[in-house]
Amino acid sequence: MVPITLASRDSLLALTQTIEAAERLEKVGFIPQIQTMKTAGDIKLNAPLYEVAQQAAEKEGRAFFTRELDDALIKEHADAAVHSFKDLPTENVKGISKPIFFSQEKTNDTLLLRKGTPLTPDGAGLVIGTSSLRRMHQLQFLMPQANTLTLRGNIITRLTKLTEGANGMNAILIAHAGLNRVENFARKAEATYARFLDKATLEAIRAELQRFANALKQNFLRREIPETIFPTAPGQGVLAVQLSVSSHKKMGEKVRSAFPEHTTIEERVEFEREVMVELMAGCHAPLGVSVFEKADSDLRLASACYSRVTTTNPVTFSKTVFINRFVKAGNSKLSIELKEKPSRIYWWGLRNPLKNAQSAEVPIFFIPAITQNFLIDGVPPTTTDTLFVASAAVVPWLQAHEREANLPLWTPGEETARAVKEALPKSFIERVSPKSFGAALLLIDPARRLLWLGSKNGEERARRAARTRANTNFLPVYENLFAEPKTIEELLANENSAREKDAVHILTSAASASVFVEWANSVGLTNERVFCFGTSAVEVLEEAARPLYMVSDAPDFALFLREIVGDPALIGERWQEFLKEKHET
Repeated sequence: MVPITLASRDSLLALTQTIEAAERLEKVGFIPQIQTMKTAGDIKLNAPLYEVAQQAAEKEGRAFFTRELDDALIKEHADAAVHSFKDLPTENVKGISKPIFFSQEKTNDTLLLRKGTPLTPDGAGLVIGTSSLRRMHQLQFLMPQANTLTLRGNIITRLTKLTEGANGMNAILIAHAGLNRVENFARKAEATYARFLDKATLEAIRAELQRFANALKQNFLRREIPETIFPTAPGQGVLAVQLSVSSHKKMGEKVRSAFPEHTTIEERVEFEREVMVELMAGCHAPLGVSVFEKADSDLRLASACYSRVTTTNPVTFSKTVFINRFVKAGNSKLSIELKEKPSRIYWWGLRNPLKNAQSAEVPIFFIPAITQNFLIDGVPPTTTDTLFVASAAVVPWLQAHEREANLPLWTPGEETARAVKEALPKSFIERVSPKSFGAALLLIDPARRLLWLGSKNGEERARRAARTRANTNFLPVYENLFAEPKTIEELLANENSAREKDAVHILTSAASASVFVEWANSVGLTNERVFCFGTSAVEVLEEAARPLYMVSDAPDFALFLREIVGDPALIGERWQEFLKEKHET
């Protein structure tokens, strides 16, 4: 058995986290002892955290809750320290090892309301306690009618002030992970962790647990806020162990064995932290970045919100960008997007999107990559009872075939559904599915006799998607005609920025992606920023080994444009949709 001393802040939450690490270390052969201390962040409670940090020395401001623990390691007063990872500075501290990650909790924020306080979608009547610039910033879009108050202190102090309604406060916004950890710890028997602590610390824990229990008697209304709407601090919800360099040499490998989840957690939090570093934003900045939900081997769902211009006296935010999309893991272009909106968008497709450009606030250069030839005479099988309408180009065929036009229809996205309904008001659109035939097949009853209607060019891809499904027929009712690279080059003769590595290219279909790939290869374009509307364009890029930046499943082009430029109004709109769904269920 190997003795190990763990440095910890002395708050109840910090001790619950350190005790969890101690229990894990004990299981792999250590004899842990916990040494408590206060940090500057625990002592300086007379002003908002961002304000105190700004007034502090540079290093202290960036390590406001860790500097004293760092000193304990450097001076070899402790072997290791346990932190909330989001509190760690972005730069490495000389004499201290890199963090070992563990105990990933749900990472979202939770809104707590005093009993009897109504929650309206726009936050009218709420006075929310927080001192986080990130939360203050995002609340302006989430609940624009809510007011905020500065709230400092540990989790119990915050709950107590909410109970008391200090300064009219009737709600607070806190990390779900912290509240959940303390609630779980409160159910533990003291005998399971007393051996790690001295008598004074145990007495302090008893007193804090009593305060916590008293606060929870208020039965606060809780509302978790999804990170896709309200991104959190990089690394929120994750704990980290750091060792002194000398301790790492002696016991680093053995410590690491206590936390096998490190590698899985590391990929996500390093992605989030990388964005913060590239923006040169500290942990007190109005920046939320959440990366999660592994979509496949290459893509991650990323949600981010950033105020490009911020003041703190008074607190103001402007030029906000909100992003919620699938991106390539480790792709530094996410920080480029957060820094500034694109100067120009190159839109490859069939229809000119300029009628929706007022939503984009960015100049759009339309590239007519394809035209279409309609094949009205295609004869459908008589056994069909359900249709999949691949695009609005199917409408002329439907108008010429009355029986099929009256069958239940599935469409990939709202735009196709609207086009069908406008042309055929009596049509029955059973479902607007995700933006791919393959995704729709997962939802359509396999017993249905299905007819796919789409392009001659896309038939092979559709057949591949349905290769294991019976009762499926395919009928191409139009064909895409592709523009030649020479034609595209002539069109872009005066558009030098289209060839720059950070140009923004929008691909709206597999057909437009095919034209783009041929042109990009012909001019030697590399490292471009490509946004795809739906998965069919992605498949073309992957087959051609071209780089992909982002893919959207937005239901129509207008919303896709708003996603591209990061319209922060989407925060409030999606919050209202979320609350409506919660109410309905």
